[in-house]
Amino acid sequence: SFVYRGTGSVARGILNWAIRNDYSVDVISDQPYRPNDMFKPYIGRFKWIYGSDWNIDEIHRDLNTYNRVINTEMVTRIRNSLVKAIEQYSYGAIITNTAESLMAATSIGLHTTETVCHITHNETEAGLTGANLSRQQFAGGIGAIWQSQCALDGVRLLVQSDWLKQHTLNFYKHKANDIETYPLLLTDGGDAIKPLQRYGIGTIGPVEPRKANDVFIDFCKQMGKTARMLAPTKISADKFIKKCNTAGVPREVKYGLQGYQKRQWIASLALAYHPSHCESFGLGALETAEFTPTILRKDRDWSQAHEKYCFVLDDTDLVDVGQQLYGQAVSNTHKEAWQARNNQAELQWHNVARKNSNPINQTWKQMLDQDGL
Repeated sequence: SFVYRGTGSVARGILNWAIRNDYSVDVISDQPYRPNDMFKPYIGRFKWIYGSDWNIDEIHRDLNTYNRVINTEMVTRIRNSLVKAIEQYSYGAIITNTAESLMAATSIGLHTTETVCHITHNETEAGLTGANLSRQQFAGGIGAIWQSQCALDGVRLLVQSDWLKQHTLNFYKHKANDIETYPLLLTDGGDAIKPLQRYGIGTIGPVEPRKANDVFIDFCKQMGKTARMLAPTKISADKFIKKCNTAGVPREVKYGLQGYQKRQWIASLALAYHPSHCESFGLGALETAEFTPTILRKDRDWSQAHEKYCFVLDDTDLVDVGQQLYGQAVSNTHKEAWQARNNQAELQWHNVARKNSNPINQTWKQMLDQDGL
């Protein structure tokens, strides 16, 4: 899923890691690749497989009353793409990067013959409940459908932190052997050019209730600093500008930056602050902590995943500590913890492929050849 949001970042992080480590990778997609800046670095470096049969269903989006629904056309197209792929190739692991791609895999029983690993992007999938899920994307019925997919025997759940893993183990009690921590891989690598000036307080992500954008803007106002945002789309950027104008806070907004440009933007921040109510991990915090002091809130449980290289503070200390950190360099202690975390992530991901060094989908291919679907 090559979009300017979490799923796109995770996909590119895995691809970068696989290329560095000489793995053979196929992207099995619901549609042909989008010729955008996110894809350009990968042209010619892996196979992009998509089905020839299409199902277009736009009506469900107009009828739904939820923020996030089941994209039925995506499920069908990914299913067709999967069939096309496994007729030709054997895989050591199949990693599903959206709930729809997991549903596509399970709908043809692939989890019974393959190593199917699902990345739990959404908090609902990961089993967070109650106070830990104060701003979820789904209505109850939709969330329950995704949870039922994650609960299937044979589906390995890859969660992003040990804190999240405890909630997932508690929710899916029967899957103790199929829940593992796989820290997110960094999307972009390499050195960023040192900017001539570091200024403003930055955050990364869309404008939506769970991101607590108003809380971020209010912090910038108390600090008397420019609110800087890196948004995934122009729609979110425009919404953020409107919020800042209403609050009377100076702002600077960019959207769609990737790779070198994104790292340079982060390196130009004098401080970063991520007040999201809820995250399955919080990739933005990991990204900003490389270059600038990054503040998180102690009353947001997800912040625990970043406490070794971020400042996790009580609400009463935010402004005072923020003023002290503004414009400072990242401490050596935080640098070392940040690098250690990423080194461990690189090593951990080798286990995805090693779990099944002898792919067993030859049986599945024979079933396709003999019986069809």
